[in-house]
Amino acid sequence: MAIRAALRRGVLGAAVALVALVTPLPCAAGEVVFRGAAGESLTLAQLLPRLRAARFLILGEVHGSYRHHALQIEVLRLLADAGVPLAVGMETFSPAATPDLMRWTAGALDSAPLYRLFEAEWSLSNWPAYRDLLYFLRERRIPLAGINAEEALIRRVASGGIDSLREEERRGLPPGGCTVDPRYRELLEQVVGGENMHNGMFRTFCEAQSLRDAIMARNLDKLGRDYRGRLVVGLVGLYHAWKPAVPARLAQLGSAPVVAILPEEGPPNVVEALRSEVDYLWQWRD
Repeated sequence: MAIRAALRRGVLGAAVALVALVTPLPCAAGEVVFRGAAGESLTLAQLLPRLRAARFLILGEVHGSYRHHALQIEVLRLLADAGVPLAVGMETFSPAATPDLMRWTAGALDSAPLYRLFEAEWSLSNWPAYRDLLYFLRERRIPLAGINAEEALIRRVASGGIDSLREEERRGLPPGGCTVDPRYRELLEQVVGGENMHNGMFRTFCEAQSLRDAIMARNLDKLGRDYRGRLVVGLVGLYHAWKPAVPARLAQLGSAPVVAILPEEGPPNVVEALRSEVDYLWQWRD
């Protein structure tokens, strides 16, 4: 998500609407290379054994990027073709959408209700970018769940911080809740320009981001318990996929091993921040 633009629009922490059902535009062509933390370069096929050994795979994305979603399909296709049983959780949807998403991937829900569900759940105007991914999951009968946090809750924390929540609301939060460790804060401040935010805005934004991480991790953990023996793949925004975010929250819940893969895109300061906080960065050689 374009975080700075979201901040300017006053939708802090939002996973923030839509167009008609149309055929997605083609993604850019090019060879994909995965670079590990140790500097090694791997093809997707070479990466397969490492992915098979994981319990959770977190794939970061810029929401609505055609080639990010196209690569997600290729990773899922490789795993499915290799006989790896899968379950997928998407930030695009909340847990309330899960029964319909499960019906969709089971072939029991038509495309028109799916589109209406997407429109109701996701406020970015980018249905075409997600369409092929959703149809692939249906074609392969891969269980699909919504994992996003309740938007009203995140907006309240983004506006007033954790202190704005009632005591009963706090009791329902995942372990750690809005806790922000120093490294997480440092990274987020680096990539979103937190030093330019005033009047505690960055603090509450950081708490809201961290809370969304914790809630999505809890929902992914539940998906893993509901579908034991499957590799659970989380499709989440860029800044939820690095290690101090959703992967760290999964580890706190005892859900490991986790592999985190992000695209190597964005300004140099963002790429440099991501490089040391993921297992693999993918890049295109056009």
